Amino acid sequence: MEKMAPLNLDSAATIKTNVIITEFFQAQQKAFMEMRASGNTDRETMMAKRRELAGERDAKLKQVFTEAQMKKWVEEIEPSLRPQRQQN
Repeated sequence: MEKMAPLNLDSAATIKTNVIITEFFQAQQKAFMEMRASGNTDRETMMAKRRELAGERDAKLKQVFTEAQMKKWVEEIEPSLRPQRQQN
């Protein structure tokens, strides 16, 4: 939530955003665990599921954020939340 500071959310929007982000990460973790448990470790399948869940998350955030906040989320904040590969 520290990364959300540039959005200047009020307390109600902060609570809603926290719930949406938490639900996204929990759903993502559950989906990946289920895939691994079933023996499916295909990276493309996992990334497709992540994109699907991220789309659902963003649709919910659009209902909370202003247009300017959503733009900042898409361009600045959300990319910083993605797992980064280490460069060798």
